[in-house]
Amino acid sequence: MKKITAIICVVVVLFVGLCAVVGGVKNKNSYQKMELYGEKALGIGMGSNQVMDNAESSTPKEGEQNISSGSLRSYDSMIIKTMGLTVETKKYDDFLKAVNKRIKELGGYVERSNEWAYESENRHYEMTIRIPAEKLDAFLNTVEGNATVISKSTDSTNVALTYIDTESRIKALRTEQETLLSLLAKARNLDEILTIQDRLTTVRADLESYEKILKTLDNDIDYATVSLDVTEVKRESSTGTGFFTEIKEGFLDTIYNIGEGAKEIFKAFIINLPYIVIIAIVVAILYVIMKKIKKMRGKNNASGQGNN
Repeated sequence: MKKITAIICVVVVLFVGLCAVVGGVKNKNSYQKMELYGEKALGIGMGSNQVMDNAESSTPKEGEQNISSGSLRSYDSMIIKTMGLTVETKKYDDFLKAVNKRIKELGGYVERSNEWAYESENRHYEMTIRIPAEKLDAFLNTVEGNATVISKSTDSTNVALTYIDTESRIKALRTEQETLLSLLAKARNLDEILTIQDRLTTVRADLESYEKILKTLDNDIDYATVSLDVTEVKRESSTGTGFFTEIKEGFLDTIYNIGEGAKEIFKAFIINLPYIVIIAIVVAILYVIMKKIKKMRGKNNASGQGNN
């Protein structure tokens, strides 16, 4: 009986030891497999910046096309153009109609607009316009041909580095996403699946963010931004320069201001005419009353002297 018991104990010990060895080998293989998923294939532990640094090595030099990232834009064409215009016009409504018509003809659109006017002032109109960049000069000619341009500012910003960097990041993220999906299909245990899905969520969020940035850059490059400020005036300012031109314009401004002042005085007289009539009547009545009082006093003084 003791021999049987001893044999059973030996068998149990050997079985437990064998299970431990097999389990250790299995855990080691699983760990090595997860290490492959987590660091080599997924980039976990490397960080997104290190992954992107590998992609940035494909950035082209100035004047070259970004062939590695699939971009068809040349380095020198990645320019964002903006323009600011302040104009005056006597034909306010006609000018706005001409501008809106030209915007449609050129394939542009109005991004924002605002109109206002104070009680005693002329109308004002502000517009933010998007015009195809290659047609910006044609739009400017329309504005200058229908109004007086008081001020003009232009700005051009080359965003090639930002554009190419964004494209490279998108390419790297898409490659990583494809790898993750392939590994997810091969995953066999829960830990592997959760690790891959967690990284896949991060990659998809980053990819969506960079795609939005690239879309915005495309729009800003393709469409120039024009800020147009329109003021309705009765007399447009002169944009000429020179000594005699300044004298001429100064003299004309003085004549114009005198005329405007006379019109304002006449306008004020007409508007306040009822008050003036009432005041005149009151003054006339007081004058008659005072005259009668003075006459009566004169008679009284004369009769008093006669009695004496």
